[in-house]
Amino acid sequence: MNCILSQGINEELRLIDVKVEGNTITSKNTIIFTSGLYKGEIVKISEFPRAIKKLWGLGLFQDIQILYDESINDGLSITIYVKENFILGDLEFVGNKKIKTKKLKEELEYTKGQRIKPNTIQHISNKIEKIYKEKGYLAVSIESGLVENLSLENKN
Repeated sequence: MNCILSQGINEELRLIDVKVEGNTITSKNTIIFTSGLYKGEIVKISEFPRAIKKLWGLGLFQDIQILYDESINDGLSITIYVKENFILGDLEFVGNKKIKTKKLKEELEYTKGQRIKPNTIQHISNKIEKIYKEKGYLAVSIESGLVENLSLENKN
């Protein structure tokens, strides 16, 4: 990977190629369209941070990077690397004897298929703890975790 940060921020370059990596659910076309970085276009280096900001605004990713693959004369080949937020499969509760699972799920307001951010697991734990404490169970102890399901196919 080459770095072109030493070049002027207003310098224009032609995008020779734009690749996308790391996506499993979000389509390559959605990522490229949202970024505004198209193969064959002439762009300023200052457009790369804007592209990341636009992609970040979708709320679909926990990491976004633009990697510079190759620089040839006035052209540049890039890869937009994304790490998608997790998709919630189901919430499972173990050891909840005082409050029913159905009640906890209603209170949490998370649904299957929803994208969840890295801090969501902590948010869920905090909310469950609050629910128990409101019912008078002050010594409640919550342990939470995420189990990843790798059965999704790549949709490039």
